[in-house]
Amino acid sequence: MAIDASLIKAEGSWTGTSRLFLPWLPEGEQIKVCDSTLKVQVAPESTYALVTYDWSIDGEPQEGAMVVSANSNGHHTAGWSDSWHQNSSVLFLLGTGKGTRMEAVYSNDDEGSWTWSVELRFTQEEELNLFMTNIHPGGQEDWAVDASYRRASHPGGR
Repeated sequence: MAIDASLIKAEGSWTGTSRLFLPWLPEGEQIKVCDSTLKVQVAPESTYALVTYDWSIDGEPQEGAMVVSANSNGHHTAGWSDSWHQNSSVLFLLGTGKGTRMEAVYSNDDEGSWTWSVELRFTQEEELNLFMTNIHPGGQEDWAVDASYRRASHPGGR
C-alpha cells in the first residue's frame, strides 16, 4: 500500500530551525534553538519513505531517522530512532496519515505509560513542521520538539 500523498509531495530537502523544550531546566533555559535540516526520500512505487533530520543541542550534532510505511488499513507505521531522544533503540510508531498531517504514537512499557507523539505537519506546499510531544502518565502533554522547515530542493535537485 502506498504512503500518504502529502508525504510523497514532501520528497526532497528541507532547511529550518528546531526548538527543543526541556521542562526540567530553570525558566529561561528550557528552550534550545538550532539550525536543522530534514530530507524525505520516497521508495519506488511509494511503498515507504525515509525521513532523516539533523539538529544540535549545546553545539553537539544530533540526527534522527524514520522509515514510514502504510499498511492495508491505511495506518502508517514507522521505525524511529534519534541520537539524543532514545539513542539505544528503534521505536515502533503506529498512526494515521490524513491529508497534511501524519501522527504516530509510541508508549514505552519500560518507563510506565509515557507516550511519544511524532507528527509531520504540512502547513503549505513549501513548508512543513516536525512536531514531537511527550505525554505524561496522567495525560498531561508537553511539546518536546517543534522544527519548522522550508523546501530547499525537490527530488533530483529540481
